[in-house]
Order: sequence, then structure tokens, then C-alpha cells
Amino acid sequence: MKNDRVYLLHILKCIRRVEEDTAGGKHAFLASHTLQDAVLRNLQTMAESTQRLSESTRQHHPEIEWRQIAAFRHVLVHDYLGIDLERVWEIVHRDVPALCKLGFTVPVPRQEDHFGVDFIVHLARKIDQTIAPSGKSFGIQIKSNEAPLVFDEQHKRDCLYGSSLPFFLGVVSRQNLTLTVYNTLNRLSFYWMFGTTRNFTLTVKDTGDGIPKPDFGNAIGGTGKPILEIGISEPTTPQGRSCEIEILQSTTRSWIDLENENLSLKEQGIALLFWPSTYTKNKPLGEGIERRTCPHTKFAGPDSLPNICKATEKTLTSLSFYLRRL
Repeated sequence: MKNDRVYLLHILKCIRRVEEDTAGGKHAFLASHTLQDAVLRNLQTMAESTQRLSESTRQHHPEIEWRQIAAFRHVLVHDYLGIDLERVWEIVHRDVPALCKLGFTVPVPRQEDHFGVDFIVHLARKIDQTIAPSGKSFGIQIKSNEAPLVFDEQHKRDCLYGSSLPFFLGVVSRQNLTLTVYNTLNRLSFYWMFGTTRNFTLTVKDTGDGIPKPDFGNAIGGTGKPILEIGISEPTTPQGRSCEIEILQSTTRSWIDLENENLSLKEQGIALLFWPSTYTKNKPLGEGIERRTCPHTKFAGPDSLPNICKATEKTLTSLSFYLRRL
């Protein structure tokens, strides 16, 4: 009888097969229709296995955008001629191996070259031949350069703010074979100040210990220094690989927890942000979490009172999160 464990194992096997089919390099992949068909077939199986996960699993993890993941199959089946094979190569040979160190990774289809989530990552560990999910998930966009993210169209801002999933930005270096991951907390600063109707820009910039305060006048906010740096290559020993995965996952979990606290406050209409005053790449967040209120926001005023009243319990929970770090 097939169950969620079986479907997750299918996904793992598909990832391994894709790695084998693309081991000959990009030129061989683009020149061989057989390899292309095999890779696309395995990507389709990954999407179908995701689609068949039980409703209880879906409800237990509502933060994962299941519909978008399932839509990947429809792109492969119904829009085969519109698939960009160059992008498929980047997904299977560059982006997925790095993200798989964090857990279960599913690509999200995007047929237009604009802002959007490229992958949903569900933190998990491989124990023998079994995938053990940890219950933490996030979305990430992958870029090949450090060009700013410009939110100059409404659909981009809707995509950014419509999701309840933590969101990070990844930049791949082909030269160093690394995936560098940045936080995007400043997006929430602009949400509280401007709402969803004003243009703004997020820049990828290392500015020292913490996250730079946004420049509301020029509508520009920075990411600050990286939170993760993931090598695409594998450590030479199993012990080294386990140590690397533990460091990467513990760091990611701490940032997901911080994001979820801020997203919960956003959902309740409470103009409050938890903000790291300092942090270190590839190390979990520790002390130094500040509380930033947003008194002069688009949402401040009598209309916000019902939300605040209904969210009293959530506020206390969130404040306890902050107090534990004092």
C-alpha cells in the first residue's frame, strides 16, 4: 500500500536519477533528447508524488504551497514545447543539489522571467533510505547574480506578500560552486510602511553585523550579509557531510522561526517586527533579537483595533519569543 513515506522515497529516487542522467555535463544533456526526456520524466514523477501526498500531511503543513508544486506537472504535460531546457539544466544540476542538503526540495514552475518562488524546501534528513521531515519549510528564489529585486509591479508585490511561507533569496556562484542565501526581512518593513501598493527595491548587500535599516524615502532596503553559504560539492567523508548538514539545518531553522513569528504578527495586523541586531553566517541566531515597532504605518489607526484585540494571545506568545532572547 502506498503512503506518504513511499511518495517521499519516490521523490528521493527521482533526484538521484536526475543526478545520474546529468552527470555527463550540460552539453551532453542539451544534445541528447533521451537524457532530456528522462530528466523531465523524473521531474514529472516528483511533482505527481507530491500531488498524491495525503490530505492530512497537506493540512499539517499548510505553509507549503501545494497547488503551485502540483502545477509543475501540468507545465510538463501540457506545455512541453514551452519548456526552457537551459533552465531545466540549472534546476537539476546546480540549484537542487545545494538545496537538497537542507531537505526535501520541489521546484515551482514559473513560465515568465520575473520575481517568484523557485523552490519550496521542506527541512528533512535522510536516515538510511528514509526521509524524516522536520516540519520546517520555506520558499526561495534563485538568482545567478546580485542584481536588486525591484518590486515595481503589483503582481510581484502580491506574490511576495500573499504567501505565508518564509522567503529567502539565493545567489549561485558558478565560479565558486556555492549557493549563498540572504534574508529578506526588509520586505516586511516596506509592507508595514507602504502596504502593498508602493514600489520598492531590495538590494543584496553585505553591510556589517546586522540588517540595514530601510531607506523609506528612496524605497530601498538591503538584505545585509548572507545567512548561509552552501557548497554544491559534497564533503569527502560521511562524517563531514553529516556535520555540514547539521550546521546548515540548525541555522536555517532559526531563521525560519524568526520569519514565522514576523509573518504571524503580519497576519494578525500587528505592526511589530523581530529583528536580529547581529548574526553570523552558517550559525543559528542567538541573542540580539530586537523588537521594532512600526507606529507610523499605513495600517496604524482605529481600523487596526479589532485585529489587535483579537490577537492579544498571539501578541503575548510573540513577546515571549522576544523575552527568551534577552
